[in-house]
Amino acid sequence: LFDLDYEHDDQGRGIRGKPRFFAARLDKGVIQVPLKLYERR
Repeated sequence: LFDLDYEHDDQGRGIRGKPRFFAARLDKGVIQVPLKLYERR
């Protein structure tokens, strides 16, 4: 379920809790995941 496809910045880090997977889902209102769940990565 949670294969996070992160958009990477120049330093190779995921952009602050905005993986493409969640972004797409949230646009459709399919799931709402609290940012805190994946901000820690």
